Amino acid sequence: MKNINNETLDTLANQINSELTTFRNREIDPPQTNEWFKQHSSSAVRDLITKLKITDLDLITIIEQYPESRLSDLTQFTNVRQGGTVSKMVNKFVKLGLVAKYHQGDNLKNTYLQLTTSGTELAELHIEFHRINQQKMKKALSDFSAADLQVVANFLQRINELDGQ
Repeated sequence: MKNINNETLDTLANQINSELTTFRNREIDPPQTNEWFKQHSSSAVRDLITKLKITDLDLITIIEQYPESRLSDLTQFTNVRQGGTVSKMVNKFVKLGLVAKYHQGDNLKNTYLQLTTSGTELAELHIEFHRINQQKMKKALSDFSAADLQVVANFLQRINELDGQ
């Protein structure tokens, strides 16, 4: 510990935890995110937006980025830890008409996925949404030095490593 007393450390840890919680909750389906998707999507997709979460959009985008992936391969590309959870998400997408499942030849063991037209539209919107947010992030970070940002990046990496301990 570098020259910081326990009381200050507790105060800062609570403030950081509060800010991380705010950030995490901001990322999970804020009204403005849903509104952005509704404003930029076709009428067919617009009706589906309220039935999806950001993590759903992440997985739909992964399906687009890794075409002809097997259902069992998707967990390696996501932050979703449970294969069963990915399977449930994909089944939800199938019911919503965003993803089609198929088999190749006589191999019924491996299930492959393909986005429908609506699924592709959502994936492309999601990529655009992240591109816009990345620009906003860069603008917000431009007031900080590279050294400041490296400290923040190192800090967040350590926080994320706590899950493995």
